[in-house]
Amino acid sequence: MPRTKVGELAAAANLSEIATKAILDSSIESGIVDIYGSGRNRTYILSPKVYSTKSKNIGYVRQVDIDETRYPELIINMAKSNEFISRADVIQLLHVDENKAYRLLKALVEQKLLEPINKGRYAKYRYCGNA
Repeated sequence: MPRTKVGELAAAANLSEIATKAILDSSIESGIVDIYGSGRNRTYILSPKVYSTKSKNIGYVRQVDIDETRYPELIINMAKSNEFISRADVIQLLHVDENKAYRLLKALVEQKLLEPINKGRYAKYRYCGNA
């Protein structure tokens, strides 16, 4: 269960939240669980220590969500390596909804990093910033 809250873990393990929290606290101290967020938004994931081999390391990277501040960088990198990109490409890359993908692309067009090739639902974008 990637990025899970205490309540979800307690339900999955069929334990009380207090018992689950105690187990998580000892797991954090031993370094096998990491904390993200604070308060009600606090989530827990297995630490990189659990993923000792390279093939298992991919599992760790997958469970850690991509920080939204990196979204534009990832879109630009994809645009640099392709002739053009579409909203569908951004949706697939970042696992966001259509509206979020549109807003991200629009912001990059406004920053003059991307240029639209055509308009509408099937618009394509080309990288036009400095390589």
